[in-house]
Amino acid sequence: MGIKKEDMQAVIVGKTNSGKSALLNSLTNAKPEVSSSSFSTILPKIGMMHYKGTNIQIIENPAIESEYYDRGLTHTTDTLLILASSLEDIKEIEERLGDRNKKRIIVLNKSDLLNENEKRKVYSTLQSKKYNFVLVSSLTREGLEDLKTNCLCLLVN
Repeated sequence: MGIKKEDMQAVIVGKTNSGKSALLNSLTNAKPEVSSSSFSTILPKIGMMHYKGTNIQIIENPAIESEYYDRGLTHTTDTLLILASSLEDIKEIEERLGDRNKKRIIVLNKSDLLNENEKRKVYSTLQSKKYNFVLVSSLTREGLEDLKTNCLCLLVN
């Protein structure tokens, strides 16, 4: 499953119902089932993102708090896309991940639910923690191009 066949591999890590399947669907050719029920992904799902001449394999890992979560994917990937719906989720996910020396992009999802003032506060908080981050909405597609560019930047650096 975790065999890297492309220029880069990124694994989406997040809690249940954070939008992992929707993000994979928005970024790649994969068509995972997007469900509102908890723990609907029990096997990792793979998709390919072709962006500016680069092939990036993106894998959706089952929810980090589920029995199906694949730690091996987290250990072998180039980049972690930490998908969260709130600042509290980021902290919880990072605690579960432990100290992994991996490139990371914090992907704060569901930005369409935040007003401009809330977005500014979140942006300021993440910036002050020196996170590499993007605010996205799989629903409105806000921030997806920024996320793709961010992945590409990690590949070259």
